[in-house]
This record gives sequence, C-alpha cells and structure tokens, in this order.
Amino acid sequence: MARGRYRHMKKYRMLFAVLLVGMSGVAIAEAQVEAAKLRGSAAKKLTRGMVNVVTAPLEIAHDVSMHSQRGIQQGQYPVTAIPEGLVKGVFTGLVQTLRRLAAGTYDVVTFPFEVPANYESLVQPPTVFTSGYWSAPPKVRDVK
Repeated sequence: MARGRYRHMKKYRMLFAVLLVGMSGVAIAEAQVEAAKLRGSAAKKLTRGMVNVVTAPLEIAHDVSMHSQRGIQQGQYPVTAIPEGLVKGVFTGLVQTLRRLAAGTYDVVTFPFEVPANYESLVQPPTVFTSGYWSAPPKVRDVK
C-alpha cells in the first residue's frame, strides 16, 4: 500500500529537477549582472586597493625583467644585460612599488567615495595582474 501512495512522487521529482536547474540558471545570470555592477563600484575600489597594497613589491620583479629584456633586445649579451637590468630594475621597481603602494592605500582609505570619477584607478594598469602587463616590452627601434 505504501508503494501506491508514493507512485506519483516520481513525476514530481522530475518537475523538481527541472525547476532546480532553471532556478540555478537564473541565479547565475543574476550573479553575473551583480558582478557587472561592481565594475565601477566602491567594492571593486576596495578590492583593487587591497590587491595593490599586497602585490606592490612585484613591481621590482617586473622592472628587473623588463630592463633585462630591453637590454637583450638592444643587442647586449645576456651576461651584461641581466646585471644591468637588475640594477636599473631594482631602483625603478622601488619607485613603482611605492607608487602602487600609495595608490592602493588611497583606494582602501577612500573606497566609499567616488573619487576619482567612477572609482577609477590612480595607477595604470590598475593591478599587476592586468592582462599583458608581464609580457615582453615592445621592441626598441635602432636609430641610425
């Protein structure tokens, strides 16, 4: 007798599964809309500021790499280009680190306010993880 009473439950399980999948699709779409709204928001400014404060020292590694690669592109041997890039990169990287650290601190402190307009970043690129930031420097033309 118990089987007869719950026989119609199979139909409802399928209906429940379809509704669950449909609702999860709506939830995902809504989450994407919310993420798009954060693109120019206080939350994004706060997140960007915290990322910049934590990752600011990566500017040193970035500048050492870029200066070394530029030296090699200009025709220097790696034996001379890498140490030269190391020296130049450490100094320019320290300056960039301080710049990114200051911009990140500013973003964290002022995140509730829309300054600058639309919560834009004070430094470009906005983070060290921006696409293309770690790629090779542009080729240097020979001037003759």
